[in-house]
Amino acid sequence: MKLMRLITAVLSIIALAVVASPNPTKATEPPATPWDKSADISVRLISASAAVGDEDTLSLGLHFKLGPGWRIYWENTTGYSFHPRIDTSGSQNVASLNLLWPVPTRIPVYEHITLGYTREVVLPIIAKLVEPGKAARLRVKVIYLACSEICIPSTANFDLDIPAGDPKPSEFAQLINQYRGEIPNNPSSQGVKFDLVQGGTGKRPTLKVVAISNEPFSAPDLVVGGPESFEFSQPKVTLTEGGRKATFEVPTVMIDDFDPEHLQGKELTIILSDSGRIAGQILTVSKEPLARSPWAKLVDFVRGLLPNNGAES
Repeated sequence: MKLMRLITAVLSIIALAVVASPNPTKATEPPATPWDKSADISVRLISASAAVGDEDTLSLGLHFKLGPGWRIYWENTTGYSFHPRIDTSGSQNVASLNLLWPVPTRIPVYEHITLGYTREVVLPIIAKLVEPGKAARLRVKVIYLACSEICIPSTANFDLDIPAGDPKPSEFAQLINQYRGEIPNNPSSQGVKFDLVQGGTGKRPTLKVVAISNEPFSAPDLVVGGPESFEFSQPKVTLTEGGRKATFEVPTVMIDDFDPEHLQGKELTIILSDSGRIAGQILTVSKEPLARSPWAKLVDFVRGLLPNNGAES
């Protein structure tokens, strides 16, 4: 009987405690929106901090997960593509959102090469606040094109409230920072300078880029984005001067017959990556055309002898 009375008393205390606490503390929700799904693509908006704090910016990210064979596009790639775009109409305490672009991957698409992202990527976002320290209400529309065997244009709408308070890192901080580490930096901060950007002429001009480093290159690569009518493939790299000079010869194809057949004077986005260093710069191709090799002239001559002037089907 004593045991039963003891159990009854304990249950009564628990019941009183529940009545006395009508609003129990809720677990803090992670600063992320639900996934928006279209075909085999999922995307959501995430925040690196749980609250706003006193800074005038917030670190956010568009988190994409893509099924096998699917891709989205980089900001500056060849024609027939459409990179993600954001609209912040309806947001509160947000002056602007700046979408950043990690180094893209070369993706073969039939006989072409495009630049973009597969599997998983976070596109970092810097949100500029109107009033630091006050809560931010993010109302973000994302328009993007995802492609596999077919291309699907999609729109996702996200609502994310970031309260005022202690800006402790969220569970997404490390993921966002990982991709922020893949954003190209100013060449001088990476000990690199571009010494020459020169292009050939014709339908398949070679782009030549020379980079100088204050320390030897290891295995440098170069990604090029430019006018939509030009496609840039993986370069051939030659290292000289003790590895401190890298000469890149980039095979290039002009895919738009309505564009002038030259690279001279055109602006290109050049991204050099090497052993953790990532340097990016917008450069203008020299007005002095790159001299064509006798071999390239011979190839053009042979093509001219073929039916339809060697045009590809």
